[in-house]
Amino acid sequence: AGTYTEDRFGAAVAIDNDELFTGIPFDDMQGTNSGAVALYKKTGSIFGYQNQWSASNVTRGANFGYSLDFNGGLAVFN
Repeated sequence: AGTYTEDRFGAAVAIDNDELFTGIPFDDMQGTNSGAVALYKKTGSIFGYQNQWSASNVTRGANFGYSLDFNGGLAVFN
């Protein structure tokens, strides 16, 4: 995940077994501070980058990824 310090990578983190999600609420891919979430999967003892998402309807200043959680094995993002 190519991020900058001001993107606030890791502002929120949720871990469930071998999956780690991290919020990037000030990511600018969909507009200024629109936000994103990155997924890392554990292989052995190392978490490796898998994918990154932005909400399809996210707007400027939405800060998607500001909060993360798991609910019954389902990842939940703001």
